[in-house]
Amino acid sequence: MLSITKNITTIIFIALGWIFFEAINRIYFDFLKISDSFYLIYWLSGLRLVAILLFEMLGFYGLFLGYVIGTLLFRNFSIFDSLCLGLLTSLAPLLAYKIWIKYLKGTAHFYNFNFTELCYLVFLHSILTAIFRNAFFLLTNKLSGLDQILTTFTANVIGTFLFLYVLKISHRVFIAITVKK
Repeated sequence: MLSITKNITTIIFIALGWIFFEAINRIYFDFLKISDSFYLIYWLSGLRLVAILLFEMLGFYGLFLGYVIGTLLFRNFSIFDSLCLGLLTSLAPLLAYKIWIKYLKGTAHFYNFNFTELCYLVFLHSILTAIFRNAFFLLTNKLSGLDQILTTFTANVIGTFLFLYVLKISHRVFIAITVKK
């Protein structure tokens, strides 16, 4: 019973985190938006990757839930679009992580991989996200094509590295503050 409660709490925490950061994205980084579906830099892609690296399937469920609720609250997406894109953009980092572990011999521990391994994972996550999103847009007769794939890929790569860099600096600041106490 405790395990189920812990898992549900983790999923809800990730979903609320996604919604919070989506709100921040809308308030402070809306200038990076090309359209409701595309950004020049999408730093929340880093949150997707970190949630999967730390929580795997729980991260997937939390991201899916957060994405669906976040897009319904902050974007002009239909319920169908929110559900489909939530599934695809949550599945992309999970698949990238599984492929990275199995075929690229990545390490399963968040803190134990090097920069080259991180690059492989970020690029794989970003290309899968770009392909999945573009396939959805193509199948639903929305704007799609190579330029959207490249835009999404680039936005996710840059955004993921920015997110991870901010996370690293925040961690160092937190350690510096707590050590001085």
